[in-house]
Amino acid sequence: MFCAIALSMGSIAMAQSTSEVTQDGDDNSTDVTQIGENHTSTVNIEGDLNEVYVLQDGSYENTSNVNVTGDENYANVEQSGSYDIVEIDQSGDRNTANALQGDSNEYGEIYIDQSGDENEATSSQNGYYNDSYIDQSGSYNYANVDQGGEYNESYVNQSGDENSAEVYQIGEYNFSDIDQGGSYNTANVIQEGGYAESYISQYGDYNTADVYQAGEEVVSYVTQDGDYNEAVVYQDGYASYSEIDQSGDYNTADVRQEGDNGSSLISQSGDYNSATVYQDGSSTSNIYQYGDEGVVEVEQYGDDHLSNVTQTDGIGNIATVSQTGYGLTSDIMQIGSNNVANVTQSN
Repeated sequence: MFCAIALSMGSIAMAQSTSEVTQDGDDNSTDVTQIGENHTSTVNIEGDLNEVYVLQDGSYENTSNVNVTGDENYANVEQSGSYDIVEIDQSGDRNTANALQGDSNEYGEIYIDQSGDENEATSSQNGYYNDSYIDQSGSYNYANVDQGGEYNESYVNQSGDENSAEVYQIGEYNFSDIDQGGSYNTANVIQEGGYAESYISQYGDYNTADVYQAGEEVVSYVTQDGDYNEAVVYQDGYASYSEIDQSGDYNTADVRQEGDNGSSLISQSGDYNSATVYQDGSSTSNIYQYGDEGVVEVEQYGDDHLSNVTQTDGIGNIATVSQTGYGLTSDIMQIGSNNVANVTQSN
């Protein structure tokens, strides 16, 4: 067992930095470098063949806490800003965690908790008051979070196996929440702007969700409960809203909204359903499919359009809506199988 406590001070006028290392096991390695004032580093290792690297070369008061229980884990902390916090907890074997806070980062917080085996997590920050939380309780999961700007917040929770989550946020007051409770799921979020919100929940296997949001105050919800479902959301504008809820297998949903105050709701329950929405302006689309192999396509150009499509109790129904101009309304309801409805309106 190895225990070391070091106090470092670059000059009489500088405040002391503190490093504490405790290692219980064989062939463990810890490297702590502190440059600056009043940094704090704590490393606790219990197990064998673990590696921990801590670099604190920012100006003031960075804090790093690394706790490792298991074998062959790797943790790397780099803090080049000031007043940043990192906490890494690893319980399992062969996990990898990287927490990177750049030289222009201040008051950022990164928390990585890994309690399975062979998980990989990286969180990078360069800005002010950004927070990142990654929790991996399964095995072979991958998470990568990159934040630049101010007051951005990201949560990634992976409780299954071999899931992948990537988050990129730049701007201010953006929020991302990814929850993956199955296996082999993929979630990607890009938010460039301000006050954007993205929520992704995946509770089956082999589901995919891609969300891109640019602009201000846009909101996206994606919920997938089943296998092999796909969801794509693209929103560029102000105060647009998208909600996708898919239960079943092999369903696809694609939403593209450009402009301000667009609203899209897609709810699909069954297998092999497909829904596509394109809106350029402040229009509303609601799609409900409860059956199998249904197809809905909605295109709305202009403002204040409303489209409602409901297909239920059957298979193979098809509905297409195209509205151009201002203030048009379309309502389609199909009950049964193999029905076809086409609506085209302009003014």
